[in-house]
Amino acid sequence: MSTDLFKAKIFQKIHPQEFHRRFFSKKLRTDGREFNDFRTTKVTQDGIQVADGSSTVRLGKTTIVCGIRAEVCEPKLQTPGKGYLVPNVKLTPMCSNKFAPGPPGLLSQVVSDHIYRLFDESVFPLDQLLIEKGTAVWCLYADIVCLNYDGNIFDASIIALMLALKNVVLPKVCFDETSGSVNRVKGEGSKVTLTTELFPSTFCLVEGSYLLTDPSMDEEDLADTFFFIVMDSSDNIVNMWKRGAGCGAEFQTENQDQPGYLSEELWNKFNNSKMVVESQEGKILDDQKELDLESNNETITKEKKTLNEEEIQTVLSGIEDLELKKLFVLDEQDIGETNIENIQETKKNGQELVERIICQRCFNIKHYNKLEKHWKEGIINDPRALEFLKYNYKALVIVVIDMFDIPMSIIPHLSQFIGEQHRILLVCNKLDLFPKDIKIQRLEQYILKHANSMELGINNIHLVSAQQNLGIRELAESIKKHLKPYQDIFFVGRANVGKSELINSLLRISYKTYFKHKLVASKIPGTTIGINGIPLQAFRKALLPMNTDDNLFSSAKNKFVYDTPGIFSKKSITNYLDNKELKVVIPSKRLVPLTYLLKPGQSIMFGGLGRLDFVSGTSNELRITVFSNIKIHKTNIEKADLLFSKLSQGQDTVLIPPINSSKERLLSFPKLGLALDLQTEGTHPSKAWLDIIFSGVGWFALSGISENYHIKAYSPNGIGVTTRDPMLPFEYKHWIKKYTSNMRKTS
Repeated sequence: MSTDLFKAKIFQKIHPQEFHRRFFSKKLRTDGREFNDFRTTKVTQDGIQVADGSSTVRLGKTTIVCGIRAEVCEPKLQTPGKGYLVPNVKLTPMCSNKFAPGPPGLLSQVVSDHIYRLFDESVFPLDQLLIEKGTAVWCLYADIVCLNYDGNIFDASIIALMLALKNVVLPKVCFDETSGSVNRVKGEGSKVTLTTELFPSTFCLVEGSYLLTDPSMDEEDLADTFFFIVMDSSDNIVNMWKRGAGCGAEFQTENQDQPGYLSEELWNKFNNSKMVVESQEGKILDDQKELDLESNNETITKEKKTLNEEEIQTVLSGIEDLELKKLFVLDEQDIGETNIENIQETKKNGQELVERIICQRCFNIKHYNKLEKHWKEGIINDPRALEFLKYNYKALVIVVIDMFDIPMSIIPHLSQFIGEQHRILLVCNKLDLFPKDIKIQRLEQYILKHANSMELGINNIHLVSAQQNLGIRELAESIKKHLKPYQDIFFVGRANVGKSELINSLLRISYKTYFKHKLVASKIPGTTIGINGIPLQAFRKALLPMNTDDNLFSSAKNKFVYDTPGIFSKKSITNYLDNKELKVVIPSKRLVPLTYLLKPGQSIMFGGLGRLDFVSGTSNELRITVFSNIKIHKTNIEKADLLFSKLSQGQDTVLIPPINSSKERLLSFPKLGLALDLQTEGTHPSKAWLDIIFSGVGWFALSGISENYHIKAYSPNGIGVTTRDPMLPFEYKHWIKKYTSNMRKTS
């Protein structure tokens, strides 16, 4: 090995980012490819004799083996005439030391899920797997095993599965109606077919300037984000996905009402047709128009460029011996700011579009805080969606809850879904909504008591405001303390607790990466559709040590901060609200608690979202301290009944929400149902002794002395109301809010 080549390898090991950057400045990559070049692709078919179909794909040094096993099983009740295709991507320490032993990691699950959705019935019809309708079908288990990992697992896995399916031969079987069994018989089996071939292309964006085709593992380590484009044999784009921005949905152009929709103009700008054509030619096609997939053990190769000594010398010309003598320790400013002028120039030239492209749904949320359709469509309400964390070897999990909605914003038994092996930080968001004089320590103990229902070993608790950046730097220091070099970071929690905004607040500390990676956040629950991954390196100033050189990136290699979709609560009253009504209900500024005096036979109302009736009591006074963003109405129980009766008939009232946008809206709003019938003792005249919570709306803190209070609470369909120990028991300041009635619309 020459001295220059030896120096280059040392420099690459110690300063990988600067090493690649100097090649990029020459419009070259370290393996000799230009930005749009693909690596050598070799394909071998039907090499595993014991499998029903198999293939081997070598994409550069990345090697994938796919074996398909056909088994007989029962169909789903909803699809009695269709079978199953179950892809399973396996990434083990055998293929790279970046993968830990044990159950499948996050990357394996993400790629498996994406391939499952990609090979839908428009690509692979499942009715061809039918044996006997409603009784027996074929299930094709596709094990996609990586033997050697050098980047671009997505493309290699798709190619391997497609080729393996091409040579699957299902055994000839017959169904015995008497015994209900499926028996194998002599004869030639049947092949399965694909309606189209798929041609995947993966790109990564490095430093906001360099868009690289078919990235290697080293290039993936430096990437800001990834783009995945899949074409069919008719040159149509069938799938486009960007990881690390917006809501996490896949890009599409077919349905503008669905997440991920791009207008034709944005789609065309995002899709560089030249690169897509090259991806078709470079992936599986040689110089022929299409690959003959019928021949077995066929190998396709393509020339690969390699660096010569002159190219190495050109790159090394900028490296002085002094750098080697200093063990290649670069100044922090050099590492963080190299090529900033070029990046700014790139943005001026309009290339920022590729960097921060978002779908129409995210655009409407970001700029107008609205959705054209109801926000609940496509949301996730099953905590089992987080079970991928149970199989993640170890991670730092940041559980986010909404202080304004305790305990409803807490996911009970969360440990059953994410496992018990992780380090846990509990972050309580929306501190800015609470009075300034609250006792933080007492509030922390109160929240921890309720958090016990998650059954997690919590390492630390933080009360923060992502919107106002309160407590964010303290949270960042805690993350630094608890994060291990091999760990990813996951933000999990209910919908609308502020996970995306919390990540954005950490990005704001690393201000240079904020606009590049910021997530779409809004008051609308369920903003995040898919899992968003942002490279840990983007949080350099917030979450990584500041007093180290380029070695700090070695601990952050392949590590991400993940924003997961919020788990929607079926018990939240905000379920029934549209986008305009959410703006009225969800508070955005500090709440001012107001105390009202109720007499027996009186009712106090959260607009049309709920009411509390003081039915009777041995005392004539019940003090109600209100914590809500909604305008309060107080009247006697008979008038309250009349108001809600008119509301249910579609008549306009003073009760908002619902907002009277149309009579149909009022008629569609659910009627109130009895949610709570309570008889309790009043124990203190001023200190609250009970909170009655209306989930997502607010709560009433009760105070007063009586041997017995009879109280009833009503909510839409009788859901979302519960009681708890008082959260802020001392907010009654011995001043009663004088209520001025406005019942002009009730007559």
